[in-house]
Amino acid sequence: MKEVILLWLSYYTPLHMLTDNPSPQIIMQRVRNLILEYVKTVAGYKMGDMPGLMEVFCMWEDFVAHPLEFYFQQFEEPVYTLSEKMSLKEVDEAWKMWGDTVTDEMLYENELDVLATPEWMAFSAAAARAMAIMAKRGKLPEDHAIS
Repeated sequence: MKEVILLWLSYYTPLHMLTDNPSPQIIMQRVRNLILEYVKTVAGYKMGDMPGLMEVFCMWEDFVAHPLEFYFQQFEEPVYTLSEKMSLKEVDEAWKMWGDTVTDEMLYENELDVLATPEWMAFSAAAARAMAIMAKRGKLPEDHAIS
């Protein structure tokens, strides 16, 4: 199971983050930092921001393996605290609900309508809560493993 998760992480981790042959934990710390930036983006998103909503939708899957229940092990201590892990589960559930209500056309052409949906508002609020929880520890080092 752990090997599958690490394979997934290495597949979705940007290439420049893998060239220094980091340990699995450092990869996870780097991905956590990307997730922190992602929830900040979602929480503060305004119409016309870059990346656009379609990319915002797709980026979650770049950092978080699905089904989340199967891959929940990707959020292991010490990289994630229990409260961080639970907040990201909430973000994932809100992301799924948002994804069930929008079409590709809406994401590309009707951004204002998408931002007004209760599902987006719930997703944005979940991201804001996760951001607040993750910001307590902030970004983790990307060159050495924490303990």
